[in-house]
Amino acid sequence: MRDDSKSYLSILKFAWGEEPVNYKVSVDLSFQKGKETQNSTLQYHCRMQVMGYMDQTPVIRVEKRSQVLNNKKPDTIIDEITLETAEAINTLEIRLNPKGRITSVVNFEEITNRWERIKDSTSEKYPGEAVEGFLAILEKSLETPDKLLFALKRDSFLSNFFSGIYCNYGIVQKTNDTFISGNLVPGIELTYATEKKWIDLAEEQVEIAELGELQTESVDKEQFIKAVNARTRLNLLNYNSLRGEVESKTILSEATGRIHSHKSSISITADDLKIENILKVTENG
Repeated sequence: MRDDSKSYLSILKFAWGEEPVNYKVSVDLSFQKGKETQNSTLQYHCRMQVMGYMDQTPVIRVEKRSQVLNNKKPDTIIDEITLETAEAINTLEIRLNPKGRITSVVNFEEITNRWERIKDSTSEKYPGEAVEGFLAILEKSLETPDKLLFALKRDSFLSNFFSGIYCNYGIVQKTNDTFISGNLVPGIELTYATEKKWIDLAEEQVEIAELGELQTESVDKEQFIKAVNARTRLNLLNYNSLRGEVESKTILSEATGRIHSHKSSISITADDLKIENILKVTENG
């Protein structure tokens, strides 16, 4: 327990240990414009394990499994292909920096070899120009380690879960930061200015609460409209006002930094169009 009569520097470090941790993950993405809505949900289980350290920074193996799209078995060819091709990057070994953000992919060769097998199998199972075009788009993100890393920053789970919470919160138990979302609007990076706050909990646990607002000057209007219309059928033509918020709550061990649960919401609103991504992660034994 802390002695409240003294001043402490609140420093959160990554020291998970080598025991694997299992999580249940849910990602909800919604587009709403007036009375029109489009929603999608992805659920899966994830196993994480620290494999070692490179230059004193951790390498974590991330294994996703049992993916379910929109709470049902895939009933369209595109849903089947999406889940099947995702297997190429469902097992990752990623390196984190001291703050806990992803800096590189360690097992790039393993991933590209797996992709070649999956690509050949998918082409044989679903012949046709449309499928070949879809596979060609996916393959571009696997051309180099840097392109794969850029693609992973658009992964709702990885980008939010590893958002840089391991740092010095000081005596005031808060710190300013920048959060970049690459998954809310595909192809558009949105920058949020945030404040992370340390909150002491019982049983030597800590809550890291993050609040932030969109830096609207970082958004290119023409590119934003084009990206929204490419992703949806909402036919956005123009907008007058733009705003966005990010809010997250992470519960973890103060001693080891091991995350027990995480919930985050990222949104952007352009007049009557609202796009929101909600991520829920819970430790699962």
